[in-house]
Amino acid sequence: MSALSDALGRLVAGYYNSNPINAITNPGGLGNDGHEVNFPAALVDYALVVQYLAAINGNDLVALSAALASKAGNNVFTGANDFTSSAMTVATQAMEDSSTKAVSTSLLHKLMPRGHIDGLTLSTAGGSTSITVAPGQCVDSLGNVMISQAAALTKTTNGWAPGPGNGGLDQGALANSTWYHFYKIRRPDTGVDDVIFSQAPDVAGAATMTIATPCIVTKIMHGLEPGAPVVFTTTGALPTGLTAGVVYYVKTVPTVDTYQLAATQGGAAINTSGTQSGTHTATSTPLLPANYTQRRLIMSWRTDGAGKWVKGVQRGDDFVYDASPADLSNITLPTSNRSPYTVSVPPGVAVMGKFRVSSLNTVASAANFAVTSLDESDQAVGTGFADGVLRNGSGAGGQAVNVQVRTTPSAQIGVRGDVGSTSIWVNTYGFIHPRGRNN
Repeated sequence: MSALSDALGRLVAGYYNSNPINAITNPGGLGNDGHEVNFPAALVDYALVVQYLAAINGNDLVALSAALASKAGNNVFTGANDFTSSAMTVATQAMEDSSTKAVSTSLLHKLMPRGHIDGLTLSTAGGSTSITVAPGQCVDSLGNVMISQAAALTKTTNGWAPGPGNGGLDQGALANSTWYHFYKIRRPDTGVDDVIFSQAPDVAGAATMTIATPCIVTKIMHGLEPGAPVVFTTTGALPTGLTAGVVYYVKTVPTVDTYQLAATQGGAAINTSGTQSGTHTATSTPLLPANYTQRRLIMSWRTDGAGKWVKGVQRGDDFVYDASPADLSNITLPTSNRSPYTVSVPPGVAVMGKFRVSSLNTVASAANFAVTSLDESDQAVGTGFADGVLRNGSGAGGQAVNVQVRTTPSAQIGVRGDVGSTSIWVNTYGFIHPRGRNN
């Protein structure tokens, strides 16, 4: 055993470090250029280990473990490995670490690319209460575990229940003409995975609120629709009428930056009184089933006016409508300032919107127009800054272009022109979704 221990010591500490070669203490050290030298010496040590392993028996395992433990920087291999249930749990300890299995699992998780997602695309026939999630895998929102789905999984618009063919809605009743955000979920105690969808876009941020009848919450570009769940936390105190940690629901959305609250979906607006203090945070996350604590946003999809899924095609991150919604129709372009308009893309998440834009200038003059992201500054439109230009010296003229613009979490874009006689039409034909990579 002494010879084996010495060989293991040399292999661990002698051949793969930056120590200079030494005929006695480090015969397999590194040369000055960083390459391994004295390779035959290493082979001799490897041969000794292989010879020992070939003759190993149950009693010798204890001795081998002790030999490994006696060497600095090594730990005893304990526990059982588990590569089942769509996740990896490793009970062996990390090199030079005396802690337990959680550290080893954490070490492996660091090797998983943050934000990784492959497959897990959605499909539906349109006008249907069923939607199917393709096989695939993703890293959860915290980067702690890989969640895998081996087979296609179909969910209905009923309340969530585990397994294929069952409902996927996290709470309440499905609303008409409303966006829902789809999540891959997993319970770590059993490794079982599933899919759930919610009006919550998995966002959080600082918010202010009025003491009024009704209470008005302000959060810039909140991206919430009526019925979306909201929970508040605070460093101080909320006004009377609201309690930290309680789930409330968006009642109405007066502007893209404000909303009212209700105690239940569709309930009466909440009034507030008294005083408040500190910094408030508003969080909108899906209501997960018991024990399902891991999640990842994988896509967003919209219902039609009858509470069924709209028809569209998803390829990876890219979504295309079967029939493009007409979001702007014969809008006279402003010239002194950009105007924001809401388009048919998911709220609560910034996507790359894809638009077909047509325009018409009703007088015989050159005209320019631009469709811009509200993330960029409002700039004067003209030659050198435009998505389209209408030039006709003898009468009215028109033009059509294809534009891709990043939308805001409030699902808006900006439009502006340089001639007041110009009108614009915008059809949204699709979008590119980040699918939880930036959450």
